[in-house]
Amino acid sequence: MAKKLNIKFIQAHATIFDFCNLDSSENYKFQEELFKRSIEGAAFLGAEWIVVHPSTGIKNGFYDDKTHENNVTFFKEYSEFAKSKNINLAIENMWSKTKEGIKRYAVEPSELLKLVQDVNKENVKVCWDVEHGSIERLNQKEAILLLKDYIVTTHISDESGIDNIHILPYLGKANWNEILEGLGLINYNGIFNFEIQHYLPRVPKELIPQAIKFSYEVGNHMIKQLEMIKRECNS
Repeated sequence: MAKKLNIKFIQAHATIFDFCNLDSSENYKFQEELFKRSIEGAAFLGAEWIVVHPSTGIKNGFYDDKTHENNVTFFKEYSEFAKSKNINLAIENMWSKTKEGIKRYAVEPSELLKLVQDVNKENVKVCWDVEHGSIERLNQKEAILLLKDYIVTTHISDESGIDNIHILPYLGKANWNEILEGLGLINYNGIFNFEIQHYLPRVPKELIPQAIKFSYEVGNHMIKQLEMIKRECNS
C-alpha cells in the first residue's frame, strides 16, 4: 500500500528497552529480542533512522553511577547490529523521573551530548523531542545549539502538563519561536515527525478529516517559519 501511494517511511521508534535494570536473564533476553525485531522491522520498511531511549540505572533505590558507562557500552554494541541492517540509531532526550523518584538519565542536553560523543559511531546521533524539553522547561534554543552537530531528526508535539501530552503544536506550552529559532540556527534539514497521538481521540468523528488537514497546515506553517529563520541567518 505504501508503495502504491508513494509513501516513504523515514523514521521509526524502537521498543522501550530498560536495559540497565532488567532483573532476570530471561526477561532481558525477551526485551532484547523485541528491541532487535523493532530495528529489523524499521529496516524492512526502509526507514533511515530508528529512535531509541537511553536507560537510567537504579541500584538499591538510588541512581547507579555506572549508568553512563552502561549506556555507552549498549549503544556501541547496537550501533553494529543496526549497521548490519542498514539503519541508524537516534537517541532521544528524556523527561521526568523514574518510579523511584530519580531524575532520568539524558534529561540534561549535556548528558545526551556526552553519550553520543562517547559512543562515537557515525550511525548514532540524536532525536530532539521538543515536548520533553518543554515539560522540563529547558531553554530549547540553547539545548539545540549544544547538540547541533548530532541532531538528525525530531519528535514534534506540544504539552499543557504531564496529563495532556502529545498534542498538536501551538495547543500547549512549548515555546515554538525558541524551538524554531534553534533549529534554524543549526540549519536543520530533517523532518518534523509529529508525535501527536493524543490530538484526535476527543475530536468528534465528523471533524477528524478537518482536524487532520489542520495538522497538515500547522506543519506547513512551521516549515515556512523555519525556512524564513534560515534565510535571515544566511543574509
